[in-house]
Amino acid sequence: MLFYQTPLTLQVLWVPVLLIIQIALALSLGLVASALGAFKRDVILGVPMLLQFGIFLSPVLYPVSSIPERYRWLYQLNPVSGLMESYRRVLLMGQAPEFVTLGSTLLVTGTLLAGAYWLFKVLEPYFADVL
Repeated sequence: MLFYQTPLTLQVLWVPVLLIIQIALALSLGLVASALGAFKRDVILGVPMLLQFGIFLSPVLYPVSSIPERYRWLYQLNPVSGLMESYRRVLLMGQAPEFVTLGSTLLVTGTLLAGAYWLFKVLEPYFADVL
């Protein structure tokens, strides 16, 4: 059964934490796309295609348990997979997110955000020259 019939529990208090991680991930991807898009217009045209490809690589319509066990570690590098599983556990099952999954998601998202901010700040002085 795909949808669970559980009442909202105190685990719903995890939702703001998950939203902050999701916003940080979106911010990091937006910083990279905007910084590179100022120099190469093809990046802006490719963002919708990359987002659609990313949805197929993320467990939005299927659970992570459908991924073979030997490839699951590679799959967990996708921060959206950890977010979707955490949302599913909190909102549909009424359970707390798995801390290993949430920790790896937070680590990858933090690394992406730091790298994206660094890239944006390095390229920022050149924006006025190319725009």
